[in-house]
Amino acid sequence: GALAAHVLQAEGEPALRGLRWVIFGGEALNLASLKPWFDRFGDRRPRLVNMYGITETTVHVTWRPIAAADLDKGSLIGEPIPDLRVFALDDRLEPVPFGVPGEMYVGGAGLSRGYLGRPELTAERFVPDPFGEAPGGRLYRTGDLARVQPDGELEYLGRTDAQVKIRGFRIEPGEIEAVLARHPAVREAVVVAREDVPGDRRLVGYLVPDLSQAGPLTRLLQQEREGRLNQLPTFEMPNGMVVFHQHAGVTLGIYREIFEGEVYRRHGVALPEGATVFDVGANMGLFTLWAGLQAPGARLFSFEPIPATAEVLRANTELYGLNATVYAAGVADAERTETFTYYPFFSSTSGRFPDAEKDRADIKAHILNEQKVLGGEEALFEVWRAEREGALDDWLDQHMKSERVSCRLVPLSAVIREHGVERIDLLKIDAERSELEVLAGLADEDWPKVQQLVIEVHDAEIRDRVLEVLQARGFEVVVEQDAYLAETELYNLYARRPGLPEAVSPGAAPDTQWASPTRLAEDVRRTVAAELPEHMVPAALVVLEALPLTAHGKVDRKALPAPEAAGGARLADRPIVEPRTPVERELVAIWKELLRTDRVSIYDNFFELGGHSLLLTQLASRIRNAFQVEVPLRVLFDVRDVVEMTAAIADRQVQQMDQGEMAEMLDELQQLTPEEIQA
Repeated sequence: GALAAHVLQAEGEPALRGLRWVIFGGEALNLASLKPWFDRFGDRRPRLVNMYGITETTVHVTWRPIAAADLDKGSLIGEPIPDLRVFALDDRLEPVPFGVPGEMYVGGAGLSRGYLGRPELTAERFVPDPFGEAPGGRLYRTGDLARVQPDGELEYLGRTDAQVKIRGFRIEPGEIEAVLARHPAVREAVVVAREDVPGDRRLVGYLVPDLSQAGPLTRLLQQEREGRLNQLPTFEMPNGMVVFHQHAGVTLGIYREIFEGEVYRRHGVALPEGATVFDVGANMGLFTLWAGLQAPGARLFSFEPIPATAEVLRANTELYGLNATVYAAGVADAERTETFTYYPFFSSTSGRFPDAEKDRADIKAHILNEQKVLGGEEALFEVWRAEREGALDDWLDQHMKSERVSCRLVPLSAVIREHGVERIDLLKIDAERSELEVLAGLADEDWPKVQQLVIEVHDAEIRDRVLEVLQARGFEVVVEQDAYLAETELYNLYARRPGLPEAVSPGAAPDTQWASPTRLAEDVRRTVAAELPEHMVPAALVVLEALPLTAHGKVDRKALPAPEAAGGARLADRPIVEPRTPVERELVAIWKELLRTDRVSIYDNFFELGGHSLLLTQLASRIRNAFQVEVPLRVLFDVRDVVEMTAAIADRQVQQMDQGEMAEMLDELQQLTPEEIQA
């Protein structure tokens, strides 16, 4: 139960080392939460046992030893102890079939006689035993739900008095909790019925992530509780990873370059598992994160001279548990202190050798190139909207302000000696016109340790000089200008040792799959929807660091927060993609009204925003009135967001056209210019 985590935290204590058995009881046990124990001890001693008990038998009824092979199962409570019998019965006191939930009844020699001085309650709970042979035998009606597995074992499902009624359906929250808890990234789960808005009764699920499977999310929730998220804003990237950052538009641009464009995996560059990587000009740390995920166990050295940005870098490496040494310093040919020009909005442009006019031109070109590459589809943030509205120059005037900051510089060879580095699998340099000075800080004896380099250079003259240095040191070099860098003097140089085998990058570490509250909630929702009928899928899923407990260590369901107030489900900024067409605008307006929210992205999930089948029925009616088209509910259930819903409406409109209307529409399309079609 909820106390199991405390035992797991203490498993290294001397007091536990001599134990042969650890017994869990008092509350339903999520077997998946025991994974850290079995990762450490396997099935060796101390052995774990799950026991179910009630006061009326003083106290245990069933027992079940737990093995590592059981972790993907429900809350198994096993079989009765020798002097007791347990049945799962329906309302007519008939045994239910295998796998069907029924109320647990207990009989046998260990059963008490009743409640002292309370004959009415005794008659209600202690009923005649229809299966016993002894005259006057009784069964105790526990009020607990269970189902019998085909092998005869019992799986605990929760309380019958927790049964709720939602939109005409009687639902056992324990059944839903059992499914939620089987998700590999969920350690604990609770489901309750809430009516935070009068007349809108809905199921809400509360999830506690598992540290071994969702480490970054667990640490993020902990930092939220500690108040650290008030100091550094967070941002959820399109791949679901949450990072600390400074400005959303800039973060998204860097993300696209590194994670989507994979600029550091081109021309044979790759990272073996456990690689040593130096990140010079780390900025907020997205390349450091990418390298740590590409090469599990990587040893990372990250350098960022601007103090405010270095703080963000350090927070991100801690969040993802990377083996990273962070230097709040730049890199040069010798150790000293220099003055940097810091652009608070465009922190990645900060450097020792500022050229305001050229920096501005490069940023503007990058924005315009990104619009071309993306086809104008991603108007996510103010920078892209400014470009679209012809106000980019004014926007740059407001955001290209700079400050002067004193920063420390260190040579690479000093760091190599300090940490005894024998091999550098990849040296990445993005040092804003300081590339040659960075390379000058490598002593002759350290150059052979460097196997690969990726360097961004900032003009043609520096490009040629860096190319000359690398070739003189025996590297094979490829020079490339990325599509985002067209019409600038920015180039990437890819250098590798001749004959170096191409390592296969293993890919992202598994715990980043559920690095954000929203990504975990979405994945859990898909899992539940695949196993349970629609009326049993929670309308909202809230991710919490821990479940609130009563003074007796049980889950305090009354203290569970409303989804809108939980915070943990919406920690990070998410890209809000504005509607692009009249149909999308109308749909977004309908969603906002039905879901009672003012933040709807065209890529948001209707159900993740609090939608349910009743609201979906209202949505179908609104669509019919707004677009004069009938979209079946089964179609709306299958679409994910406003974009897919728009396509579904268009499909139904086409299906409802007669041949004359179709011919007329095709004739109109043939008369449009490509520009008009794009518009």
